Amino acid sequence: AQTPPYPQPTLTAIACSKCGLELPSRNKLFQHLRASKNCSLDGSNNNARENDGKETKFVKVILVLAYLGKAYHGSARNDHHDSVPTVEGCLWKAIALALSERTNGNDDSFAIQIQQHTNPKAMTRSSRTDKGVSSLGNVYSLLLPDVDVFADERSFTSSINHHLPNDIRLLRLHMGNSESNSNIPSSFNARTCCEARRYRYLVPAKALVR
Repeated sequence: AQTPPYPQPTLTAIACSKCGLELPSRNKLFQHLRASKNCSLDGSNNNARENDGKETKFVKVILVLAYLGKAYHGSARNDHHDSVPTVEGCLWKAIALALSERTNGNDDSFAIQIQQHTNPKAMTRSSRTDKGVSSLGNVYSLLLPDVDVFADERSFTSSINHHLPNDIRLLRLHMGNSESNSNIPSSFNARTCCEARRYRYLVPAKALVR
């Protein structure tokens, strides 16, 4: 299975006001400030602070997913390079493409996030499946940038499905914002809130014959 390509985000460099070093994100700037002896996070180094008021807001999202696992090395994404195809690797990229498409490329924060990390912010899943295993109704919870595209949950679900392979389908998407009829507690965790899991094992009849 081919995982869809990432949208190409435009990275805006942030410079350290002490030494002038340009870094791709505020996280990298904070790492630089902590590691450097000559630079420190004080009043004169405001590049790390001045954008705090513009920090991306996130909203809790619940996804209900179904997939055929034959073409994938399990559900869990193994690394942010996607060295092998996984269900979550396809899902995160499809969400990134849908967000970029529906915001006309103005919000690349999720795309950047999954290029730098294996999973999105606060991601939990009700169950993780192994290589070749299929699932119907696997539940995920995660944080996504709180943008206007979530006003219509069905439309955004269709956008994500458009970028997913045919053997992976997003069945439902629920948003935790105030505009949604399905408000989600910020404490919701797909793993710990799961009340039951049902497994079905299909064994060839020949394996039972001695």
